[in-house]
Amino acid sequence: MVGIAPVKSSVSVELQHVRVAHLVPSLSFYLALGCEARQSGDGWVRLRNAGTVFVLEHGDPGGRPGAVVPELSTGDLLRLCCRLWSAGIDTSPISYPDGVPGGRISTHDPDLHPVAVSQAGRRPRAEALVVRRTGVPRGDHAEA
Repeated sequence: MVGIAPVKSSVSVELQHVRVAHLVPSLSFYLALGCEARQSGDGWVRLRNAGTVFVLEHGDPGGRPGAVVPELSTGDLLRLCCRLWSAGIDTSPISYPDGVPGGRISTHDPDLHPVAVSQAGRRPRAEALVVRRTGVPRGDHAEA
């Protein structure tokens, strides 16, 4: 039988902190983007999105204009855009920069921090979207 000994590590991971004036509206915004609240305390919430972890922290964001929020990702960028637009949240059009084949949007959180969200993996082909919505593959419509 092999025993597993605990390993002490001197590696520390510095979480990015995003200061926000009002925690509740900011938390609602990031939850709408697909983040999960993982832990919270007095005046802070640790959020996770795919492999990204960061902390929303109540404080004065005015001293740090343009603070960078870690890039977020989603499994269905088009669906996310529709949800955000329905909630009155403006986004950029979907762009396809090099290295992001599934597309990316940008928006701003309630404190005007720029936020980018990318499609995780490749975006679904247009035909797959038609099948999902209609149940009929494109070009296979029955003739009348």
